[in-house]
Amino acid sequence: MTPWWSTNKPTNLATPPTVPDPRDPDDDGGDWLDRLWADEDLAPAAPAPEAEQPESCDNSELSKDDDPQPDAKPWFTPQPGYWPSLPETPKPSLSDGAKRFLFNVGAGAAGWAFGLSPTLGGWIADCGRDYSISAALVLGGGICLGIAAFWDRRTRHWYWPLAWFARIPLASAVTALALYTPASQL
Repeated sequence: MTPWWSTNKPTNLATPPTVPDPRDPDDDGGDWLDRLWADEDLAPAAPAPEAEQPESCDNSELSKDDDPQPDAKPWFTPQPGYWPSLPETPKPSLSDGAKRFLFNVGAGAAGWAFGLSPTLGGWIADCGRDYSISAALVLGGGICLGIAAFWDRRTRHWYWPLAWFARIPLASAVTALALYTPASQL
């Protein structure tokens, strides 16, 4: 196969090819294209014998029913052996919801062990005893929302052990509010 850069190029670039004047009275009415390519250097090369050329995949003209080769593979599908084989990664044994649940329960248990949940629960119970149940619920909800807005929102993207440690105040406040039972005999 001849390289594309060397085909159909004139050898003498100093003189332009001569083009007959269309108003020439001696013109016999021949094909002007034949006269244009009369110079051997500018003549088009003979077409190469038909070689097996790859088919272009223009799916805009074909519908699903008109597919000439139903077993032809699309262009963007990786062929077998193209990508190196990678070992199968094991699927995680816990779902994301289960991981979040254990993350928060563990932080709440740590807050109970550190004494943070009983302290917050005592504040809520004292407010309920001194003022009203509504005031205790507002205080507990305000503590939870305040910790969530000003502390937990800024720390949840940290490295997971630090984020877990920073979740302890919020989990303790939610645990204390959930365990608040006014007028109980416990």
